Amino acid sequence: MIIKEAFPDCPICGSQNWKQKYKGPVRVGDGKKFIESEVGNCNNCGVDRLKETDCFQSSGYSSEHYREELGQTIDPKEHNKKSDPSIQFLLDYLANMNIRDKLIADVGCAGGALLDHLVGLASSIIAIEPGNFWSKSLLDRGYKWFSSVSDAKVNYKKKVDIVISSQVIEHVDNPKKFLMEIGGLLNKNGCVIISTPNRNDILMNVANDSFPSFFYRVHHRWMFDEESLTRCANEAGFEVSEFRHIHRYDFNNMINWIKSGKPDRNINFICPNNRINLYWKQWLEENKMSDNLLVKLILK
Repeated sequence: MIIKEAFPDCPICGSQNWKQKYKGPVRVGDGKKFIESEVGNCNNCGVDRLKETDCFQSSGYSSEHYREELGQTIDPKEHNKKSDPSIQFLLDYLANMNIRDKLIADVGCAGGALLDHLVGLASSIIAIEPGNFWSKSLLDRGYKWFSSVSDAKVNYKKKVDIVISSQVIEHVDNPKKFLMEIGGLLNKNGCVIISTPNRNDILMNVANDSFPSFFYRVHHRWMFDEESLTRCANEAGFEVSEFRHIHRYDFNNMINWIKSGKPDRNINFICPNNRINLYWKQWLEENKMSDNLLVKLILK
């Protein structure tokens, strides 16, 4: 039974019409620990959410403990080196956009791995990251650092050309409010690029005995598919300019999950010279079963 204390009114659509989507173990941090929890689905707007009392609290994202729990280093150079493969899909997407001489903000930029690839193209770069332990490195590298969107808006309200926020919206307390706050940074011709995990990941079906407990995690309050993410964006005052399904893992990753029921820590990202992987990637993206979603938004 869904109870209101565990699943308060949906912040996207205001509904209290939740149904149980999943009940069982969910991942804590890097997957060495699990807790029993529950996931609800909003019958109105379609978003999934983790039981509130089991969610990681937002105040914790500014702490070193959060990164330690994920098994991540807070050393900027080491963190960014390890992050480079995971941002390749964003670089591929941005390569087809005109970013030269643009004012760009990255919301939830962590150590600034993505931003390092934009230096020399963007006119100026805003790094928005609550983890103060990265602030010195970000400032030393020439980025304008702020701990929050509200702080950045003091100087950059309605001035930013492109706002990027990758793998962040699933963590926040209120995804609709989060998008509205980001929208306050944009100039009239600006756009927002959001990426987030896809709840319709192929592994949710082919490895449904093991993968859901890994996919659902205490750090992800929200889980989206194309329809629910679009609804959230529309409710926040945006139109969808482009929506893409992006798959980042190779065919062997799926085989490993089916065989062992756990991730291969050494798995490689898509190899562009591997025909099987390229076909696998294309097929999943066309059928909306990729591991990742990317949406480009413009203000209504």
